[in-house]
Amino acid sequence: MTIFKNTGKSIQEIEKINKNIEQSESLEDLPLGIRMPLEKSFSPNESLFKMNKSIRSQISNNFKTFLLTKKGELLCKPDFGTSISSIYNRTDLTVDQIESIVMEEVSISTRKYFPFIQLLDFESKNITNNEEGNADFFKVVIRYSIEGFENETNSIELTIRRSA
Repeated sequence: MTIFKNTGKSIQEIEKINKNIEQSESLEDLPLGIRMPLEKSFSPNESLFKMNKSIRSQISNNFKTFLLTKKGELLCKPDFGTSISSIYNRTDLTVDQIESIVMEEVSISTRKYFPFIQLLDFESKNITNNEEGNADFFKVVIRYSIEGFENETNSIELTIRRSA
């Protein structure tokens, strides 16, 4: 059996390396995924794009991307996403019927693809902005909690444009 007595580095060098490793591995500094929509990062400890550095922010970002993805947009998963935009643009339904259909679709889709998310509340407001000449839109707010973070309520705000 061979015993190594020296690694070729002084104790100070080894302590400095260990300190650098500990600093770079702190949970707050490690990126978990790219934040969507893509934004250029100017931080020296991030890559080219801004990153999510907490589990909550990564899940929230993934959930918002999921809600804004239209069904059929993702290859090999035709039921991934929601049809929120097309439902809000239906003219044969009342606003109450539209909201009911959207809540049901979000609930079913979330249970399938995000089973660790508990939906808490749904709010929808029709915004008319005729002063600026903008088309009508709906402001949709979905409140939810994440398994393991039940004491914290998260919310996602979506702007759904209506066809003129």
